[in-house]
Amino acid sequence: MKEIEGNKNLKYRVRFKIEQGSVRELNPQFSLCDVLVCYHGDNRNRSSISKEVIDNALYSLYGVPIVGEWFEPAGEGSEGDWGAHGGRLILDDKGIRYEETTKPFGFVTEEAHKNAAWVEILEKDGHTKREYLSCRGAYCGRHGTRRRRAYLSGTTGSRWR
Repeated sequence: MKEIEGNKNLKYRVRFKIEQGSVRELNPQFSLCDVLVCYHGDNRNRSSISKEVIDNALYSLYGVPIVGEWFEPAGEGSEGDWGAHGGRLILDDKGIRYEETTKPFGFVTEEAHKNAAWVEILEKDGHTKREYLSCRGAYCGRHGTRRRRAYLSGTTGSRWR
């Protein structure tokens, strides 16, 4: 949490998106990728973050883990894709339990932190333009499922940036 005027604390969550086609393999285990960190203004989750607040928090970005939730393909011929952060409730003979499905798979490097810049992105709807904070050269692990590795190598048609 960050202290702001009036001794109030502001807690914020950062959601990263990998820019498709930006992944550069370093070795079989790791790649460098470009990530879209967040956009300023009114967000889909009904929060609003000003560009000034994001700019003032940039100092804390170095070393932040990149996490995501990977959805395996639903059926034959479909592709897996990244989703929001989440989990799932499991109800079985053992009772009810929560399983965390959001997993770390990378982190913001010093280079990516120093080269953070605002870029204009056209959203999936084809009309909405937003200014996203972009970090070039973050580390992402290439471990995991074959389809997730294919996504990270840019060989799928995934919708996720």
